[in-house]
Amino acid sequence: MNTVQLDGSQGEGGGQILRSALSLSVITGRPVHIHNIRAGRRKPGLMRQHLSCVTAAKGLSMAAVSGAELGSKTLEFAPSVGASQNAPSQAPQTWEFNIGSAGSSMLVAQTIIPILLHLRQHVAVTIIGGTHNPLAPSADYIRAVFIPILARMGAQITLVLERYGFYPAGGGRVLLQFQPSTLQPIALMERGALQNLHASAVVQGLPHEIAERELATLQQRLKLAPEQLESHAVDGFGVGNTVQITAQYAHCSAAFWALGEKGRSSEAVACDVAKQFSAYSQVSAPVDAHLADQLLLPMTLAGGGEFVCTHATPHLYTNADVIAAFGAAEISFTPMPQGAVHVKVGVPTN
Repeated sequence: MNTVQLDGSQGEGGGQILRSALSLSVITGRPVHIHNIRAGRRKPGLMRQHLSCVTAAKGLSMAAVSGAELGSKTLEFAPSVGASQNAPSQAPQTWEFNIGSAGSSMLVAQTIIPILLHLRQHVAVTIIGGTHNPLAPSADYIRAVFIPILARMGAQITLVLERYGFYPAGGGRVLLQFQPSTLQPIALMERGALQNLHASAVVQGLPHEIAERELATLQQRLKLAPEQLESHAVDGFGVGNTVQITAQYAHCSAAFWALGEKGRSSEAVACDVAKQFSAYSQVSAPVDAHLADQLLLPMTLAGGGEFVCTHATPHLYTNADVIAAFGAAEISFTPMPQGAVHVKVGVPTN
């Protein structure tokens, strides 16, 4: 097959291009060559979490790889022809990928989830690294929002957060379990009525009072009842704090979260989350902007789908461009009121 050529500086110029390219290379069987990897970032090239993505995709597809080194700005990846859903393993498989730093385990998960859904095998994958990182979806968010949507599409996946891993210490542990399943297209066009709102706060190696103050702020701002609040103190490496609001609507779920930071008050962290929820509430779209780009690959695997998101981000457009480069799907964007965007994923006509 012809090699797909990708410029890693295109669009948002980050790791999303690499992750999606790895997934699509395995799914389509097409080799890929990426240059200018992460050219749009302060530290360009492959970091540890990106190398973990390459290692994971290589292991799952028996790929031939060159350029998989720290700081490398070029990668060649060619999956084995035999690594396909047409030749599944008959026995359950277990994998463990250790990032070796506080790099985001959820970004590694973003790479392997489409691959394992494509392979349709019994697989258990453990990822060790950061579970709650700046500029990456948290394990709590993926578990509350992304996994349930995949389940609606027919995926049988469970995510168990075995140990929290806050940046910069890392050391978190996440278990992903896959059952053979076939994805079906879905349409996420309306959120429906709000059915439940839940606020949670977690502290690790810090006073529990921090979580209590965050929840008190959210309770006051959002008029929550005591049964809508939940706090935990967990054990793990280093210290950390996260607070999240999970909103369940008739047709979807949404979640908004923030990490505690040194020098930033508990009240300020909680207010940040409340503002995120408020901004989402003002636009009548079911899919938040962070979830939108994550839905493109599963819908491509499903052979189609559509959704309305609150607004489009560079990540969304860049991911669509990578999918188009592989000829895997045709994706259209239609502006809607309030800045929302209707995204439709279709089967290529050629």
